[in-house]
Amino acid sequence: MLAFKLVKVQIAIVALATKMAAASTEGMTLAQSIAKIATLGWAAAMDVAKVALVGLGIGAVIILIVLLVTHWKLVKRVAVDALHWIEQAAKTAFGWLKKNWPLVLGILGGPFVLAVVEIVKHWGAI
Repeated sequence: MLAFKLVKVQIAIVALATKMAAASTEGMTLAQSIAKIATLGWAAAMDVAKVALVGLGIGAVIILIVLLVTHWKLVKRVAVDALHWIEQAAKTAFGWLKKNWPLVLGILGGPFVLAVVEIVKHWGAI
């Protein structure tokens, strides 16, 4: 009799463990479903963010155009001043190169070019 009672207890324990395993599996399935929904929500948010960034970019371009149009005199003056500065810098650089071309050619070409430059420079005295 005692053996039968022990078998009944063991069967009850196994049944309880099986129910707990089933509940645990259902809980895991529920957690996976929630994670899947969260992942889909995140993907949707990222898609919306891309659209929002494009919209912000277009808005920024429109604002830039409006600012350029409203402040055109200032933009034109600054651009003209910048171009004049660049032109003056280029003239200065080319003037220096025109004046010092033998030195630059010697630096770039080495001693043989320096010898040729000196011969050309003093050709009349040779």
